[in-house]
Amino acid sequence: MDYFVPHFGRDTDIINTFKSLDVAENIRDHQWKLNPDWKKKPEDPITYDFNMDLDDDIIMTNEHMKAAEKNLKHTWNYKALQLDGESINYEND
Repeated sequence: MDYFVPHFGRDTDIINTFKSLDVAENIRDHQWKLNPDWKKKPEDPITYDFNMDLDDDIIMTNEHMKAAEKNLKHTWNYKALQLDGESINYEND
């Protein structure tokens, strides 16, 4: 989409925050110098174990699904593995 987004300038809270920072730096006679690496994305601190044992509820659900498929003589084909943030479309054949 290509549409106009109005820009009304900085918010007064942001302006006042920068003014307060200037006043504080002048009072302390110290200027903040940011490390150039501050914008770099850090490594993800969480590591995931994708080979975990299934929960009892999942095991039971899978057993019920197999029983229902056998009873109905129909196999439900679906995509169930999701490793990214994209949505999944379950397909019922």
